[in-house]
Amino acid sequence: MQKLTYRITTLCPVLISESASGVNMITTREYIPGSSVLGVFAHKFIQKKSLSGGADKNNTFYNWFLKGNLRFTNAYVVSHDEDGRVKKNFPLPFSIQYEKGDEKRVHDLLHADEEFDRQTIPVGGFGRIEGEGLYTQEVEKSLNFHHQRDSVTGTAKKGLFFNYESIDANQTFEGCIIGEKNDLEDFLKLFWDNKNKDIAYIGRSRNAQYGKVLLEIISEAPEDFNSEIDEFEIENGELSLTFLSDTVIYNENGFSTTDLKELELSLIHI
Repeated sequence: MQKLTYRITTLCPVLISESASGVNMITTREYIPGSSVLGVFAHKFIQKKSLSGGADKNNTFYNWFLKGNLRFTNAYVVSHDEDGRVKKNFPLPFSIQYEKGDEKRVHDLLHADEEFDRQTIPVGGFGRIEGEGLYTQEVEKSLNFHHQRDSVTGTAKKGLFFNYESIDANQTFEGCIIGEKNDLEDFLKLFWDNKNKDIAYIGRSRNAQYGKVLLEIISEAPEDFNSEIDEFEIENGELSLTFLSDTVIYNENGFSTTDLKELELSLIHI
């Protein structure tokens, strides 16, 4: 498998709503879901090919966006190291925790010995581990107040408000598109055609002041894909597994299960 790396920079606040938001409060995810990125490119494909209806009848559209020949990963916030190089960050595992009262002392509880008895608190959020160092990166967000609108008249309801939490502008997120080399080469030719930047709209309330982003493909050609984490290596024959999204495991009868034995069998075949 190979990959293309893409970046999304927010030009306006972006709202990727959580399904559990309340009646008067709409919260946002702190990353750009791969499904949203897929939707952006699927829409652009339909525009470029003038597929006003029956896009699923187009073989390329079906294979890329419906069958799953191309996989769009989540885009997580990036940061810069001391030399100005872009660094990808990922959701930090729950096992990465700092000592209560001393955030500089960080431990991975998966590798703590039986005598470890310090009180700890999960670091949470996003970051990366390089050598013995832990680097964290926050996603900047804001809370915005809006009048509720009458769905019939389209006018504001007097005295009634709701809140939008949104990702602030001027933040960059990075992910990748995974597939076979020929598909990725065709994808690159179709969408970029000697340019590597485009404007897109993503998330909720795209017709208001939300959702405008700069979309870039930073790969000039497909690259070998081994892991989303650059320079990933297994040390001492040990690794830990952190799910970055909800995961469905099927047993031998085709039914979904949470049996850890079935998870172990799935990992053997990776």
